[in-house]
Amino acid sequence: MLFPGFKKKRHGHYCGSHRESVSKEHRDGDSLSLENSFGESVKYITDEIANVDIHSSFGAMKVYFADAVLKDNKAYVNVESAFGSVELYVPADWRVVM
Repeated sequence: MLFPGFKKKRHGHYCGSHRESVSKEHRDGDSLSLENSFGESVKYITDEIANVDIHSSFGAMKVYFADAVLKDNKAYVNVESAFGSVELYVPADWRVVM
């Protein structure tokens, strides 16, 4: 025993800052913004897109483009991930340039 007489206190509630998972989606015309924090999120893109911004932190995100329609036969996708993962699923006939 390192500290004689020390008793570990147990509380019935969580003390400190508690973060809840957040998943947001915002569309502005043919631009789409997806955001995920502290959780897991799955998104299916089914509309016409030209620009997609994906931000994920402390969580996992899967984005499916199978039913997406590309404006002018192309789209730009920006992915930012911190302490998590982002998986993109695109149709086999799409040409992906990184």
